[in-house]
Amino acid sequence: MLIGTLQEAGVFLGRVYGDSIEYNRKGLLEPKAVLFMQEDLLKANGGSWSDPPETVEWQNLHKAVRDLFIESRAGQPVWGFKDPRTLFTLEGWLDALPALECVGIFRHPLEVAASLSGRNGFSMETGLALWKRYNQRLLRAHERAAFPVVEFLSSPQELRAKLSALMEVLRLPHSLQPSELSFFEEGIRRNHTSEDALPPDVEVLYRRLQDIAL
Repeated sequence: MLIGTLQEAGVFLGRVYGDSIEYNRKGLLEPKAVLFMQEDLLKANGGSWSDPPETVEWQNLHKAVRDLFIESRAGQPVWGFKDPRTLFTLEGWLDALPALECVGIFRHPLEVAASLSGRNGFSMETGLALWKRYNQRLLRAHERAAFPVVEFLSSPQELRAKLSALMEVLRLPHSLQPSELSFFEEGIRRNHTSEDALPPDVEVLYRRLQDIAL
């Protein structure tokens, strides 16, 4: 939803996974080169997207793929990419792009855990633990250098307003009003927030993210 909206606002994505898939009928909108490179990078450091390593050391092969990807965007005034793995590989991107502008998004922990349960067969406990790993990285990156963060809210009207405000903050080529957002669809949401209690550490992290969100 976020990267599709940014594309709508004028961010160049290039060739991405745009085909409908079972759990995302609008496609992943992730570039193959970055997705495969970053998963291999995590593997080279003893992990994967579902078990990310604490530290990531970039190797020459991964740097070469990164640099070719950046070179392929030469001449594009505003370009970007989406891959959640970047939360664990961000240092290597900042080495090549010191002026890189980040945009973050987070979702209610139980919605994410339910999504991972349905898509990957993870237990709710495993899903919550993975949500925590990724969002700790998001908060850490924001604390180092603040950037816009939005929450995937339950209210479509409020979410549209946040996305419209984000375009203004990022100074994108096209600033669209909430009613003009065409990529966003209110009925695409699969999992909805339950009333179940969150583990205390997850609750604290979730509230901290809400504090920094637009």
